[in-house]
Amino acid sequence: MIYQIQNNEDLNDQFEIQYFGFGESLRLGDSLSFSSGQTDIERALKQLNQLSSSGKSPILLISDGIQTVGRNYAYAGVDQKVFPIILGDTIKKNDLEISQVNANAYVTLGNISEVEAFVSFSGDASVTSELLLEKGGQVIDRKRLSFSKDDKSDRVKFEIPAEEPGQHLYRIRLTPFPDELETLNNQRSFEIEVVNSQMQIAVIYAFPHPDLGMIKQSLEREKKKSVELIDISKWRSVENDYSVHILFQPDLRFKELFSYLNDKGKNYFLMAGASSDWSFINGVQGAFQKRIMMLSEEAFPIFAEEFQSFYQDDIGFQDFPSLKVNLGEIDFRISQEPLIWQSINGIESGQPLLTVYQEEGARRVALFGENLWKWRTFVFQRDENFDAFDRFFDALIQYLYLTERKQSLELFYQKTNFDDQRIKIQARKYDSNLNLDLSSPLELRLDEEERTYPMYVNNGYYEVQVGDLNPGDYRFTITDPSTDATRTGNFEVVAYSAEQMSLTSDVSSLTYLADKTNGKVFYPSEMDRLFAHLANQPDFKPVEKVEKKRISLIDQKWLLALIVLSLSIEWFIRKYRGLV
Repeated sequence: MIYQIQNNEDLNDQFEIQYFGFGESLRLGDSLSFSSGQTDIERALKQLNQLSSSGKSPILLISDGIQTVGRNYAYAGVDQKVFPIILGDTIKKNDLEISQVNANAYVTLGNISEVEAFVSFSGDASVTSELLLEKGGQVIDRKRLSFSKDDKSDRVKFEIPAEEPGQHLYRIRLTPFPDELETLNNQRSFEIEVVNSQMQIAVIYAFPHPDLGMIKQSLEREKKKSVELIDISKWRSVENDYSVHILFQPDLRFKELFSYLNDKGKNYFLMAGASSDWSFINGVQGAFQKRIMMLSEEAFPIFAEEFQSFYQDDIGFQDFPSLKVNLGEIDFRISQEPLIWQSINGIESGQPLLTVYQEEGARRVALFGENLWKWRTFVFQRDENFDAFDRFFDALIQYLYLTERKQSLELFYQKTNFDDQRIKIQARKYDSNLNLDLSSPLELRLDEEERTYPMYVNNGYYEVQVGDLNPGDYRFTITDPSTDATRTGNFEVVAYSAEQMSLTSDVSSLTYLADKTNGKVFYPSEMDRLFAHLANQPDFKPVEKVEKKRISLIDQKWLLALIVLSLSIEWFIRKYRGLV
């Protein structure tokens, strides 16, 4: 294909052709190389776009469209027309895949951790499989699944009891059906940390309300939680040793409490409704501003399916009773992720009813309604127990409590890695006030090796890259020599490359990219059509420029002065001799 482009005289006469290869980054040259362990098409397109920003330059993208890292290239901001030449197999095969696994990273000892797996099937056959939940190579739970051309997806839930403190690595795996070609995408790994500590929760309120008793009853159903209801007039910062703070209908008396929570970087749950002092709330925090109106309304909940901050299931919110809210638009100044939207008089208002956000590194949950007790009562009337609501409310508290910012070392790494890529492990270190600390080196050691790897600072993180590991499960320890603080983690190395997980070319993404940039998709058998198409594009026609310059006959001022002086001298001489 490269040979066809190089030897097409018409194409080379019309265009000045430059050749680039790409893997993790763009490189100059027309030689093929498969040494890169990752493919980032979006980055390559972005770099090419910068190189050709001064004019119209068509981009021929020769690829199967399979990308392993980076953002989705189909939405890349490219100013030039892109003409993908699609390589690889474009025929869809029968295949099972675990597309996503949702699990909370932390759970307190004695609780139940819910895990949700999304399984999809591509093909026209009818197949059966088992979804296995494994720990340490042992199957601890299983579900039977069936798929067909009309039933191509399923959502499966597992419940894992938190019986032992520490970090636990799990794998969810699909058993392959007969003749399934690719099984790497049949498995996903995830990690859960079980925390052995009692959660002390303070509910600070401005006035009595039925919601207060509901909060205490819901949270104290678990022995690992202790809830104390505190009138704001009796709150003292020196006596404060609570894991989570719930601020119920705050008013001006909460000013000292807000200052304390903000200064200490503590997480909190803001519960504010129609009875709240919104002038005070607007002034005491900078995350959002609410338009103050003296009117209240009943808002019904709408579950946000796209919510991803932590695992949360839709427990039938569309049937829940309304909460009383204060009318007025809420303008968030920072990024937020609504969990529940408001619906007023059957119209989705576009305003959050329950949302989560982060403010200067601290986590926040905000509920913009009151009478939450009605939701718990409704669940009991429907299910004859409180379990669904209590799990929902507990997840909000867990989000505030079980955060790695409670650790002096915070880890970032991929749980599953391929043996053809280097494994990057990052860490952040915090001092006692949760300020970022980059003053002392950290060390990483794999439990299977005696060797330690020094971690270096890069863009605010401690970082190390480990390579040449055989397939298997690995455990590592990161140590801070200055304080002897340690954090451990687990990851697995599998004997495949990321691109082997895809059986067919990504035709849809390449086609979308071409349409978005006004380009067109071609296949290797259509090279002549591609050459003709490029040659006939009016945007790429060669343009001949003619530049006209007008030059004065006498262009030099000193020459003009010399001529005038000579003529003057001649006139005086002729006058002197009587010739004039």
